[in-house]
Amino acid sequence: MINSQTGKVVIYVAPWFSDVSEQALRCVVEMPGVRLVVITKERETELSGFIRRRLSAYYRTKEVFESNELLRLARKLTSEVGPISRIFGDAEEIQVPLAKVRDVLGISGMRYRETLNFRDKLLMKSILLKHGIRCARHQLVKSMAQARRASINLGFPLVVKPRAGLRCTSTYRVDNLGALEVKVGLVLDKHGGEALLEEYIHGNEYSCETLSLNGTTRWQSISHYHPTPLEATRDRLGRFTIVLPKSVSSSRDVGVKKLCQRVLSALGMTTGISHVEYFRLRDGSALISDVAARPPGAKILDLLKWAHGVDIVERWVKLMILDRFQAIPPRRFAAGVFFLRSGDSGKIVSVPGIRKVQHELGGLIVAKELPWVGQRIVKDYEGNGTIIVRDSSAVGVRRALATINARVRLRVD
Repeated sequence: MINSQTGKVVIYVAPWFSDVSEQALRCVVEMPGVRLVVITKERETELSGFIRRRLSAYYRTKEVFESNELLRLARKLTSEVGPISRIFGDAEEIQVPLAKVRDVLGISGMRYRETLNFRDKLLMKSILLKHGIRCARHQLVKSMAQARRASINLGFPLVVKPRAGLRCTSTYRVDNLGALEVKVGLVLDKHGGEALLEEYIHGNEYSCETLSLNGTTRWQSISHYHPTPLEATRDRLGRFTIVLPKSVSSSRDVGVKKLCQRVLSALGMTTGISHVEYFRLRDGSALISDVAARPPGAKILDLLKWAHGVDIVERWVKLMILDRFQAIPPRRFAAGVFFLRSGDSGKIVSVPGIRKVQHELGGLIVAKELPWVGQRIVKDYEGNGTIIVRDSSAVGVRRALATINARVRLRVD
């Protein structure tokens, strides 16, 4: 039963406790007049004692992704303490189940219809095209024969992904018919007999983060990936970095911000944070790659904190619970993150070069998460650790990231 307290009841659903969810939970428990309930599949001991001691209730369930289970628990809470004020979370996989609960119980927040526009990538692209917004040519296939015909229409190279894609999970670049058959087979088997094929876009990839209140854009930021996450996943020997420039007010930046506002309006964004990924093509135009109605990953929120000097997660939490936007001060620094990765397999035994680069870069390094001895190599684009730098200019940040790339390695046994 929920602890006997007073205040509005807020449910935070976290299938697992990511960096973002831990930060968000800490923000919520520090808000006066709020009773926090956590629903997760993880053990309560995974949370810090600071958060655990301030929770009003904690529910652990294996069915955290199921809307019916979330609805059952929400109704249980409602019968004990009255109406639920908010229910939200940061993981993309739970956005649609959360929206279904809001619809049934009349809880404030994004509705199911709009949330699905972000989660169903085929639906998303169809809506964008109807609004005259460019995105990659694509086709949904349900058999190998359809995939072969689609490859003729779209041409190689192609991207194969699930209809409800997430980051680069089960997402592949294919360059020929043989690779197409292998990867389409994998996606069809794992994702309900459907696969989404897209033309492969050649260009630089960026993201635009937006805080929205009642459908109105209140703040935006732009991040630059190098290389693209998909290419970083394919080439684990290469580096992967993200840079936040100090200024995002050039004519190109202003233009893409307006484009992203059109994207969010077309998809039905109301209140929350969103993450729009786009490519800058050789002719200077922008093409939308993906859109998600949830906080960005890949340490972008940490970069924003170091660049602006304020906690963007806290701003998002207050936006979700209070329907209130707290102004974010101008960006004071450029910032960047270097992801520690290896093309080898096995266990990490050391991180050669880390002491040398710390001495060389000094105060430019503002945060780092290093792998522990014995940690197994992670094969996604985020790898096994991060080093965050900041400087007065993006040039200085890129120079520092290049130094890290030249000096630091993961030694694997």
